[in-house]
Amino acid sequence: METQYNPSKYLRYDELTQLLKSWNEEFSKYTQLESVGQSREGRDLWLMTLTDPSTGKHQDKPAYWVSGNIHASELTGCQASLHVINKVLSGIDKNEHRFRELLKHNTLYVLPRISPDGAEHVMNGYYVRSVNDLYPHTTDPKFKQVDLDGDGKIRSMLVPSPSGTWKKSKSDPRVLLLREPNDFDSDETYYHLYPEGRPEERGEGTWYQNEFGQDYNRNFPVRWRPEGLQMGAGQGPLLNPETRAIAQAVLDRPNIIGAQDFHTFSAIILRPGFFEADSEMDHTDLKIFKALGKKGEELTGYPCVSVAEDFCYDHKNHITGGFLDWMYATLGIYGYTNEIWSVFKQAGIQIGKSDHVKFLLRALNEEEQLKVIAWCEDHCPKDFFKDWTAVDHPELGPVEVGGWDRVSPIGNPPENLLEAEVEGNAEFALYCAEANPRLEITKSEVEMVDEATKTRRISIEIENSGYLSTRGANVAGLEKTLPNPYAEIKLGSGQKIVQGERFERLPHLGGRSEFALFDTQMMGPSIKSEETHQYKLKRNWLVQGEGEIRLEINYPRGRTFHLTW
Repeated sequence: METQYNPSKYLRYDELTQLLKSWNEEFSKYTQLESVGQSREGRDLWLMTLTDPSTGKHQDKPAYWVSGNIHASELTGCQASLHVINKVLSGIDKNEHRFRELLKHNTLYVLPRISPDGAEHVMNGYYVRSVNDLYPHTTDPKFKQVDLDGDGKIRSMLVPSPSGTWKKSKSDPRVLLLREPNDFDSDETYYHLYPEGRPEERGEGTWYQNEFGQDYNRNFPVRWRPEGLQMGAGQGPLLNPETRAIAQAVLDRPNIIGAQDFHTFSAIILRPGFFEADSEMDHTDLKIFKALGKKGEELTGYPCVSVAEDFCYDHKNHITGGFLDWMYATLGIYGYTNEIWSVFKQAGIQIGKSDHVKFLLRALNEEEQLKVIAWCEDHCPKDFFKDWTAVDHPELGPVEVGGWDRVSPIGNPPENLLEAEVEGNAEFALYCAEANPRLEITKSEVEMVDEATKTRRISIEIENSGYLSTRGANVAGLEKTLPNPYAEIKLGSGQKIVQGERFERLPHLGGRSEFALFDTQMMGPSIKSEETHQYKLKRNWLVQGEGEIRLEINYPRGRTFHLTW
């Protein structure tokens, strides 16, 4: 069982659980491990909270959310999340200033595996999108994944047929070539390509190719659409226990201001707009996404692109119901989707910044496939591809089974390259967390102004020295979907306020991003001056009467201060 972090191993659920519990025991001062819900099959959705409690409770600091593995086969998402935890805890263990400062001022919420049931199914050699079920129709005959050749993995199956759409390359029989429209060679064998398996045992039913199944990243309440309009969307938004649990976990933590959700496999960083072009986005939000994304490009080597403009399957039919789409559009959380790894780019295939979806949806040509195979022969375990092997299929007769291992290296890096691939992605998440608002009290004074009436003046100054505003993204801030900052004086018996408000809503405090959006160093001072961009709060109260005075300053995404005099 895993009790020490191994950066070069994909973990099963029990190993993941044990590692998280081991970390929580060893670093109990800084960690809190909890289950925020359970999967369909009863596995816990583990959430690790990291902060320094000596400087405040986790909910009283700005927070960054990290998660992964919402798609079952994208195991690297879990590993990248664990890498974030390990970097922070290792840094704390070594007394590194950077990580002590990070947890002093911030909270990290890390949920490594959103789809534990699906991931376990994948690690048992099968393939599912998010979860192993018969969605959308449970009564129709279904294709059943079966390990026909006994190698422990579900690969592919070639069924010879005159109407087949594929043929083998003469250069390398591992390479499958798409049949040309005028390709009718009587000496050629053509094939249909299926997943390895059989129809469900329901008599002589119709052969069904494996259906897409549920996609948990289409199940959130932001422009959710039913199955006929959005494949994998589920019976309704948040009707799955896993998606409902993580949505509630986010709602229960209004201090979250930024997020990254780790996926695979295009070696690209996705940012909003999700449904709208950049020209239709809030100008400030777009500038901030691009500014942080530029650093992400440096750290990972991946381009940072708009989903709506550069990673869209159909510009007339955008993907909807996504997790980060919901977080940004509804809650104003700055979020990125990191599509980690690309074996195609590793093999030297050039993919344009806006061509990733087109590339994934087309068949690779012979030259491209040969490049990938050559690269894998040098860098991957020997079973990355299994030669086509004759099998007598119970229903179809002679077929050939073999082909690529879909999990790795296609969908995930081989374990020997795993650490190097997730390192930059984890660094990007930490960089964004360090860009959170940072509120600090720069002045806190109490002055007796009238001894006879015991009247005291309370003077407070708070400044945001962080990059982001306490508001979060404008897209939701303008809709007032979040709690407002406030100040509240809590009086004792016989006390009263003679100047100032007992309860007052406070303005949000801008961050350095609002100044950095305008490059004015060569043109003189910006018109966006300190007077128009408030980053400092000053307040005074006169309180009459003896006894303790308590003041709470609450910025849900900045900092909550509890002061007593």
